[in-house]
Amino acid sequence: MALRAAAESGEHAAVRVERRGDDALVIVSDKTIVTFGPEDAAASGEASVAALAEDVAGRVRVALAKEQSRSAALLTLLSVALVVLSGMVALFFARKIGQLADRASAFLEQHPERIPAIRLQSIEVVRPESFRAAMLIATKAARVLFRLGIAYGWVLIGLSLFEPTRGYAERLSGFVFGPLYSLLARLIGSLPLLVVAVIAAIALIVLVRFVGLFFDGVARGQTTLDWLPADLAAPTSILVRAAVVIAFFLVAAPLVGADDGALVRAGTAVIAALALSATPVVASAAAGIVVVYGRRLSVGDHAEIGGRAGRVRAVSLLEVELEGEDGTFRIPHLYSLVRPTRLLGPEPPVSVEVTLEKTTLDEEVRDLLREAAGAVGSRPRVELVRLDAEGACYRVTAHRAGAGASSELVVLLVEALSAAEIPLAKAGVRVVPTSSRAARA
Repeated sequence: MALRAAAESGEHAAVRVERRGDDALVIVSDKTIVTFGPEDAAASGEASVAALAEDVAGRVRVALAKEQSRSAALLTLLSVALVVLSGMVALFFARKIGQLADRASAFLEQHPERIPAIRLQSIEVVRPESFRAAMLIATKAARVLFRLGIAYGWVLIGLSLFEPTRGYAERLSGFVFGPLYSLLARLIGSLPLLVVAVIAAIALIVLVRFVGLFFDGVARGQTTLDWLPADLAAPTSILVRAAVVIAFFLVAAPLVGADDGALVRAGTAVIAALALSATPVVASAAAGIVVVYGRRLSVGDHAEIGGRAGRVRAVSLLEVELEGEDGTFRIPHLYSLVRPTRLLGPEPPVSVEVTLEKTTLDEEVRDLLREAAGAVGSRPRVELVRLDAEGACYRVTAHRAGAGASSELVVLLVEALSAAEIPLAKAGVRVVPTSSRAARA
């Protein structure tokens, strides 16, 4: 039994001979396995009891070494088999997790109508679209985290099965679970503060959602406020919600404490970077507040901002949307601080330059041009802008909204001049762009 225990222990077993009177004892790991006396030495033909005991001890050492080597080889082979088997199991579970995540993502993408909204009584805190997007992100993140956990577990099992790498397994466990344990201890220590923070965050979400729904009702005309027109409800909603969020963080920041940890320093750096990157947006919003609440631009009127002219389709806190003849443009309010804004009103001016021969310098020609411009739009005006060797250049202006006004004005002017048999000079007729009229003005 002692020899079997020593062989199966896997440790080096010390075999020694000890004399006790006339007897000699063979001891393995502090356990006596055999005792020899003088009669045993005489029967074996050895010269003494000590010689017999040393001979038996040597044979025991050889047998133990062979048995331990065979056990070590079997244990190594078994460990390798366990590593391979655990790797196959890990791959199986990793594949299953991937399949489950793919099924969940496909279900969320194919059945968006089955994703409910998160409501607090009658207030919709989280919309179904936002909840669905969060679930998709959580599904992808869970797939990655579970696979990393499976890979970590397999590596930990493989390292712990072999004696030379068992120390690395302990270090890896401490490297991974040490910070997690510290974080868990801090979270448990600050549990009351976390509960308060969660309740405050839920209250903030509900309040921001309620403010948004309230001003949406004002914008749709469901709620009437004497001090707030319906067209200003949308920008006011953004300002009020931003003020609520900023006030929440200003009040909640002192409650967190002044812990000078790495997380706090990283958060401070992120906030500073966001503040610097958001400076143009904040500046544009500040300029937009003056434009929106000062009613400097009205939807439906025409304006020229930064060299782009068109009809104002929408005015928000950040930009103005202009619809021109060559497309729709979104111009930030910050651009109006460096470039002038020209208000053209509901009916923008349309100008055409007509170059005639010098012999046509009389009031009848001006009346003819003014009458043709009056047929196109209101407030017709004729100006003599240039007189040179090429002829007399008149600028004919009429006010009219809509596409194609300049082309119609050119056609009517040419028809009127042709009917009166008034010849055009070499320069002919040219449409004056809005930006050119603004520069000359």
